[in-house]
Amino acid sequence: MAIVFFDTHKVFTELKRAGFSEAQAEVLLDLQKAMVNHIVEQVRQQYYELDTIAAERDLKDDEPKTHQDTKDKDIAEIKSKLIRWLVCAGLLQITITIGMILLIPSSL
Repeated sequence: MAIVFFDTHKVFTELKRAGFSEAQAEVLLDLQKAMVNHIVEQVRQQYYELDTIAAERDLKDDEPKTHQDTKDKDIAEIKSKLIRWLVCAGLLQITITIGMILLIPSSL
């Protein structure tokens, strides 16, 4: 955030030159400082809120959109594991069958 400098001495001298007394110029400067500080604080608060909202949105983007999405992902993982096990079991069964056929004496 940029720092804004405000030359209060210049404003004070300009107010005195315009006919304000020292007390009036000081009161106006104090009110102006309070107003500027209030505005800066509001801007900081809005910036903080926007930053918080953006961070929450980023976190939500990293998470699955819905509970259904996680269910679908889990089901897909289980299906892929099941298919791998079935293929391995099928290959093992074929290997055992071929081994048994080769071991059977051809004299039968």
